[in-house]
Amino acid sequence: MPPLALPDVRRVTLPNGLRVLLLEDHELPLVGAAAILRSGEVWVPDGRVGLAGGPGQALRSGGTPPLSPDAVDRLLENVGARLDLYI
Repeated sequence: MPPLALPDVRRVTLPNGLRVLLLEDHELPLVGAAAILRSGEVWVPDGRVGLAGGPGQALRSGGTPPLSPDAVDRLLENVGARLDLYI
């Protein structure tokens, strides 16, 4: 069995402080992205039980300042994209 060859991963920090790990594969004309947010019950302060689910739901169903939730859905559909959140 040949040894496992790990792909090259480039680490980039955007001007807003977001850290990005970039893994390029030019075999198919596809783009994939995943964001990991510090969210969940482990990050909720004491006495604030149940607070963790709200931000994730708002990210997907609340839209953005210039776009309604329906407009976000249309935009994603027009470019063949999808946005999934797992809470």
